[in-house]
Amino acid sequence: MRLLLPLLLLLAAALLDPAPVAWAQAAPFCQAGQAPAFLHGFATLKARLGAAMGEPIECEHANAVNGDTLQQTTTGLAFYRESTNTPTFTDGHRHWALTAADLVYWEGLAIDPPITASPVRVAGPPGPPGVEVLGFVRGVVPEINAFWRDIFAGAGVSYVSAGVSWVEFGQTARTACGRGLLSGPLYCRIDRTIYLDSRFFQELWAFKEDAAVVVVIAHEWGHHIQDLLGIDGRRRPGLTIELQADCMAGMFFRHAASQGRLQEGDLDEAAAVSLRSGDPTWRSPTDRRAHGSGEQRVSAFRQGYNGESCFS
Repeated sequence: MRLLLPLLLLLAAALLDPAPVAWAQAAPFCQAGQAPAFLHGFATLKARLGAAMGEPIECEHANAVNGDTLQQTTTGLAFYRESTNTPTFTDGHRHWALTAADLVYWEGLAIDPPITASPVRVAGPPGPPGVEVLGFVRGVVPEINAFWRDIFAGAGVSYVSAGVSWVEFGQTARTACGRGLLSGPLYCRIDRTIYLDSRFFQELWAFKEDAAVVVVIAHEWGHHIQDLLGIDGRRRPGLTIELQADCMAGMFFRHAASQGRLQEGDLDEAAAVSLRSGDPTWRSPTDRRAHGSGEQRVSAFRQGYNGESCFS
């Protein structure tokens, strides 16, 4: 309950002063030229809740007390529990959270989901007609694998395919790197397997972001390529490793374009998912979880797409 008072104070401030924000000036916690936007788990929560969550009026920032992520909106407060990996939104009385049991809803003073929280079903728009996301993934994986196999063969270097495991929502991912619920895709260098969180990809698919599905898988495959080449993420800054994987995703998209596989808007879609997957402004580049700002991730992807080296 120690966090309840500051959360309610933040919420009260937001609701008592709903004046429009002048975006010509930097909004709270935003860098110059940056506009507030929902990112990561907040973007996923917004996709499920819609208008109830309102629009962001500040950029994400860390709670100095416990490291949780906070973001005020026009209708309430979004906060992300670092300890439980739970994006949550509250309007002061009603609360919604994305938990391992799907989206749940409760009312009252508790700011964490009680065991009595009710599952919520919010329908999103349908994905591309005629194809389910898992079927699409099964078609993409061999193409990415063949692309890297041919590059390695051309260089006279031995190649081993990555394993790919589709993890259904709510199931425990049993990897050589550990066990637990996924909150997104994961590459485990010990068993050389890419673990794909079904809910993560189904949410992309629900909004017809098929190119976004491809760029995320291509990024994870980039980590496998790093492993095969002996590029050890434990001995290099995490930011460098992640941006290089973004660059390698761009390499695959360049190949796909040369084969006539891209459709109009695919590159914009790939850039958009890279942009919104950037780190919040408060995250240090030296943080082990750092992936780079949205702009850095888009730049790295374009570097690979434009044929520039990802390995210099």
